[in-house]
Amino acid sequence: MSAPGNSGGLHQTVRWLLCIGSLIVAAITTYKAWEDKALIPPTQRIDAIKYSDPLKAAIDANIDQSKGLFDVGLLLLGALWALVIAKKDEGRIALGDVPEVIMLLSASALLLLSFEWHEFYLENLGAAYELASRNCTDLKAACFPDVLGIPSIEFLRNYQETFLRMGGGIALATIFSAHQLKGVRR
Repeated sequence: MSAPGNSGGLHQTVRWLLCIGSLIVAAITTYKAWEDKALIPPTQRIDAIKYSDPLKAAIDANIDQSKGLFDVGLLLLGALWALVIAKKDEGRIALGDVPEVIMLLSASALLLLSFEWHEFYLENLGAAYELASRNCTDLKAACFPDVLGIPSIEFLRNYQETFLRMGGGIALATIFSAHQLKGVRR
């Protein structure tokens, strides 16, 4: 149903503001992540420490959190793209609707970057285990990499979350625009 009075123009203005805001958020977040990544030196050495259950639990909790963020990102991406294939009488994104297509692509790009940074995180964690295994000199004790607090590894998980939050926010703005601001006919 179309909005009464002059609110159609207001809705269109809000949709364009959301679109422009989405582009700005996507550009700044991406730029900041790559800029910050360049500032963190690669990890050359990771100490091996004696295995302990609390240390293992802390590392597992970080990995589980990263996997959970990945799952939430998949759910958001699926919900977002479901709007492209929605029926005409439902809130949907038409491919000719420039503001929403830009928001859709901005959100999708950030969510895909979140997935990529999840992979970077797991790859770097694996490399840390390999580096630490070379430093395990006590063959009688179980060694574990001292990966907690390493800036390059923390950075990757933190930006995975940042990309997810920003992409999720834009996805919600896109869904709001498709369902509330376009004036869906019912």
